[in-house]
Amino acid sequence: MKAETNGEFAINMQLWARAPGWSIEDMCWLALDYDPLKVRRAKAVPELSAKQQDLVRDVQGALDVFYDGTEQSRRPAPHKALELLSLAGIEMPAQLVQAVSGLQQVEPPAERSKAAGTKELNSLKKILLAVAVEKFDHSPDRGAAGRISSAARSRGIAIDEATVRKFLTQALNELDQGEKDELFRRRS
Repeated sequence: MKAETNGEFAINMQLWARAPGWSIEDMCWLALDYDPLKVRRAKAVPELSAKQQDLVRDVQGALDVFYDGTEQSRRPAPHKALELLSLAGIEMPAQLVQAVSGLQQVEPPAERSKAAGTKELNSLKKILLAVAVEKFDHSPDRGAAGRISSAARSRGIAIDEATVRKFLTQALNELDQGEKDELFRRRS
């Protein structure tokens, strides 16, 4: 049974749909159709009927079945929390379920996030290559990996020469011939 809530405790659907995780307390209040943040900030906590108290016990019991004792499992992501509660037969507010489901469809897939990380890494490699050419006299016939590695060590950063060489090579391989020519053109 859902609680008859007034506007004072209405759930901010987007906030809770985007939350990184829900605690047991959050899930209990959400199941009752109360916004947990508003309840925590209230001067007086809403009194629960016997049916509402039973629902809270059901939520806690259902979640205890799925937890492995880690902190992460105690604060599952909204979609995971809804899945667990649904498996236990606990109905959550329909608008909250829709908000969480809508976000899952809109959020970029993991491949896009991975692609963004790859693009950043490629940019960093190119920055390393530009610094190697500009400050360490790097060229195709004169490697700078050892000098860069040594400079990093002198600043307290342990980086292997082979690793520097690998990233310089990868960055160089990503450039087209025109970019390579421009990169190694001597400026006077």
